[in-house]
Amino acid sequence: MPRRSHLCPCCCLESCKVSCFAALASIFLLLGRASQSHIAFLGRLPETGRYSDSARHEGVLPLVGIIAFRPEASLLYINAETILETVLKAFAKIV
Repeated sequence: MPRRSHLCPCCCLESCKVSCFAALASIFLLLGRASQSHIAFLGRLPETGRYSDSARHEGVLPLVGIIAFRPEASLLYINAETILETVLKAFAKIV
């Protein structure tokens, strides 16, 4: 009687389905997180030459006449529109 392998075709196919599902779920979660990235609007920390996110730190002095911002995710095709809209809304508030 021939000896059976531990990796029969049906087991291999099932693990392949699970792996593909996990990879696709990972990609969609990554794209979702990247498309909703936080944008830090910067201000000057008093008595220092450093800049920090004005929403996360108290006492940050706003910059006069400019908007300094830092997207806290990579700038990708999927989040470029969201970042542009957020910056334009901030610009409209100061104009």
